[in-house]
Formats: sequence, C-alpha cells, structure tokens
Amino acid sequence: MRKYNPALPISAIAVIAIMAVSVFALQQTALTRAHYFAQTGYLVREPLLTYYEQNGGADFFGYPLTDSYTDSDQVLTQTFQNAQLRLTVRGVEMSPLGYWLRLGDDSSGAVVDSAFEAFYNAHGGNTMFGAAIGLAHEEDSLLVQDFERARLVRGADGSIAPGALGAMWLAVSPAAPVLQAN
Repeated sequence: MRKYNPALPISAIAVIAIMAVSVFALQQTALTRAHYFAQTGYLVREPLLTYYEQNGGADFFGYPLTDSYTDSDQVLTQTFQNAQLRLTVRGVEMSPLGYWLRLGDDSSGAVVDSAFEAFYNAHGGNTMFGAAIGLAHEEDSLLVQDFERARLVRGADGSIAPGALGAMWLAVSPAAPVLQAN
C-alpha cells in the first residue's frame, strides 16, 4: 500500500496560486496603455496618455522630457516640451507653469490678445490655458503671450503654437526630477 504524501496537494495548490497571480499580473499589464517616444526616449502611460492624445499630442504638448513621477505634492506628473500634465483630484490637467515661472507682466485684467484669440478659443480657452497673466509682447521678433498654464507664440509666418514652457520649467525648477533618457 502506498503512503499518502501531504506535500503533493500543497504543491499543486501553490502552482495554481502562482499561475493565477501571473495571469492577473499579465492582465493588468495588458490594460495599461503606453506610447514610447524614440525622439526623447520616454514613455507616456495612462492616465496621462489619453489626455495627451485627446488634446493635441506631440503637435500641442511636444515630446515628453521626463518619465512620469510623483512630485513634492504627491501628484503624478510628467513634463513635456510645451507643458506639464498632472493627475489631480479633478482629473488630468496642465500644471500652471506660467504662474509658477512668474511669467507675464502682472497686468491686472490682462485679456487674450486678438492675435491669439482664435487659437486660444479653438483649443479649450480658459479651461486649457488658464487666464492671461500678461499682455502680448515681442521676444526675439515673435509675438508672445503668457497664460497660467501655457505660453502662446506667433511665428514669423503668422502661425500660432504653444511655447516651450515645459522645457523652461525643467531648466529652472529645483523640484524638477533629474532624469536621463532611457
């Protein structure tokens, strides 16, 4: 008569448990969308990726300049060439980099300059850019206007585009992460 070996059922249960955990982990990984940008070597992952794609992607925000990270306020953050995205209790939104960088000229009651008004309104207006924090002015022969969360620049050809606010932030912010491209 064969002797009963209690290690066999325990081993079988352990193998089943390991397989179940592995399947669950693979499902979670498969559900997390990400996009790799060879231009800078960084990934943009959910939940920031959907906001990034739905609001203009690289044409509007530029390429990622950091991986996502948790800032000093414990907020998931990622910095791009032209902006910084944050996951707050209100959802994903642009950081107020223009305000944090103290851009603008402190003009109380500054309004969107007519040169930028159509672009500003077509791309979300106050919800996206925040309020104007200064009057439009010339920098390097280009017309520029600063907002709480963006900088708009009119090129020599008359086209309007976001300015490199994220790059400016990384250049001067002691709180910005020091990360190298992968």
